[in-house]
Amino acid sequence: QFRNSTFTAFIIADVCDKGVGAALFMVLFRSLLRAFSEIKINTDNVQEQLLNIIMNTNNFIAEYHGKSNMFATMFFGVLDPDTGIMSYVNGGHEPPIILDKHGSVIQRLMPTGPAVGMFPEMNFRVGQVHLAEGDFMFGFTDGVTDARNMAGQQFSEARLLKSIAAPWTSIFSMLFELNIELQKHIGEQSQFDDITLISFRRRLSSDSGQHAICRTAHMNVLGELRNFVESAATHSGLRPDDVFAFKLAADEICTNIIQYGYEGREPGLLSLSFDVKDNKASLIIRDDGKHFPPEQAERPDIDAKWDERELGGLGLFFIHELMDNVTYNQTEQNVNQFILEKNLTIPKPDKE
Repeated sequence: QFRNSTFTAFIIADVCDKGVGAALFMVLFRSLLRAFSEIKINTDNVQEQLLNIIMNTNNFIAEYHGKSNMFATMFFGVLDPDTGIMSYVNGGHEPPIILDKHGSVIQRLMPTGPAVGMFPEMNFRVGQVHLAEGDFMFGFTDGVTDARNMAGQQFSEARLLKSIAAPWTSIFSMLFELNIELQKHIGEQSQFDDITLISFRRRLSSDSGQHAICRTAHMNVLGELRNFVESAATHSGLRPDDVFAFKLAADEICTNIIQYGYEGREPGLLSLSFDVKDNKASLIIRDDGKHFPPEQAERPDIDAKWDERELGGLGLFFIHELMDNVTYNQTEQNVNQFILEKNLTIPKPDKE
């Protein structure tokens, strides 16, 4: 965010070459962009100031480090969150994608100038785009589309566009799913280039910001479901012990649904949604398997010896111990819902 302003910068860049030298130039580019952005920016001068930031960075690199032949492709956007108007310079970078609230691609932000740092006094143009409520921008480096599998096949831009074109419940959910698809594509192949993603959304007034995932109920997806809960809770700012509690509870419930909920029939869908609102975190687990209210399970005798204790019920007992509130119901569409809630501890302000 710019100093004394609501304007916010979104930058994604890719320095040429690889290794330590390129990493050092990345630090130099980043430092220059931050230094030249120490300005007062407002609606009247946003395009002029943005152009100055890019020009000053370009000229410094070209004049003082021209012999190194180092440059960077770069997208630099300046967003006015009140109006949804974003001014931008695309210096030879992969064109970011603008999608609407339904996940349809509506625009690509094509280059408005060359890569930054090649030659002094290069011509850059400032573009502008308006983001309606629910629209989001997605940017990436060519390491995403060029990612190869063991057969040498690239992930490709066509597959990337297909992967993100959906009505996502949150940006986190989109990036989580895309990263899984990328890693599955790469497999055991060594990664040869950086994989960098950036995205933001102009929130809908009705947007709850829920993070969600849906899978067919097989045991081989249990790891992805656990990882989703852990990542979503961490992303939402929960403390490590609260993150662990949700992860453990989700693992127990999902394991039981997969093993017993679809016994004797084809596995159905298992969906998880995570949300934080009013200092309360909630995880909703839905499935269309067998209806089994948890209150039907007998409460285990915790005081009994291990060799004398009846099987079953212990997992539900621990879930109730981990959570502040656990409810179960079945919708009119015969969908089972486990709702896990935990009150979040808000840090007390320091005393003056």
